[in-house]
Amino acid sequence: MPVILSILPALLLTFQGAGYKLYAQKGKLKPNEGLLNVFTFAVCILFALPVALQTKWDWLSVAYGCVHGVFLSATLFFYNKAMSVGKVAFNNFVVALSMVIPLAFSAIFLQEQIKPIQWAGLAVFAVAAYLVCFGQKTDGGQKTSPIAYVYAGLAALCNGIVGALTKLFANVHPNIQQLQYLEGAFVVGLVVMIVMAVVAPKTDAFSAYLQDKWFIICAVIVSVATALGNIAFVLCSSVVEAPIFFPVQNGANMIFGAIAALFFKEKLSAKTAVGIAVGVVAALLLNL
Repeated sequence: MPVILSILPALLLTFQGAGYKLYAQKGKLKPNEGLLNVFTFAVCILFALPVALQTKWDWLSVAYGCVHGVFLSATLFFYNKAMSVGKVAFNNFVVALSMVIPLAFSAIFLQEQIKPIQWAGLAVFAVAAYLVCFGQKTDGGQKTSPIAYVYAGLAALCNGIVGALTKLFANVHPNIQQLQYLEGAFVVGLVVMIVMAVVAPKTDAFSAYLQDKWFIICAVIVSVATALGNIAFVLCSSVVEAPIFFPVQNGANMIFGAIAALFFKEKLSAKTAVGIAVGVVAALLLNL
C-alpha cells in the first residue's frame, strides 16, 4: 500500500502534462496559457477547500501558501509552454531535476547534511541529464528548438523553488496546515493567471476559447489532474514514510513521462531512454 500511495500523485500529475501536450497539438486558436490555467486554479480551489475546512483555520499557513502560489503558477505556465515545443518525457525529466534545488537549499540554509548516497545520486543525475539532453538533440534526426530547453529549465527552476519553500515553511512552522497552505497557493495562482490571461498579446477573444471543444477538454483534464494530484501529494506524503514516498514518487514521474510520450507518438533515442532509466536510479539515491 505505501508504494501505491507514493505512485498515485505521480500518476495523477502525469495527466496534467498530457493535458498540456494535447492542448498544444489539438488547439486551433492562438495559445493562451494564462486563460487555460485560470480554469486550473479555479478547480483546484474548489477541490481543496472542503478538505482544508476539516481542520481549524490557520491564517499563517495560508499566508505561506500565498508565497508558494507565485512560484507554483510560474511553474505551471512554463511547464505548459515547454509542452507546446518539447517532448513529454524530456520535459518531465528536466522538471524532475528540480529536486536538486531543495536538497541544496536544505544543506546551505537549514544545515541539513548531504549524505554520501545523495552525493552519488547527484553524480548519477549529472550523467542522466547529459544523456537525456544530448539524446533530445538528435531524436528523429532533427535538432530541438533551444526555446524548448529554456521553457523546461524555467519550469524546473520554479518547481525547485516551490520545493525549497515547502521545506522552509515546514521548518519555521512545524504545525503548518498543508491543505490550507495549498488553498492559499491556489488563490494566488488564480489571480496571477487572470492577469496573464488579460495581458497576453495577440490572443483570440475569450468567448472563442470557451467555444473551442479541445480547449474545454484540455482545461478539464489539466484542472482535475492538478487538483487531485496536489491534494494526493499532500495527503499521501503525510501517511507514507519519506524514505519510501519521495524516491518512488520522483522515479514514477519520469517513468510515467516516458510512457505518456508513446501515446503522443514521440520517438525517444536510445540515449534519451537510457538517460531516463539512469535518472530514475538517481532519484532513488537522492531521496534515500
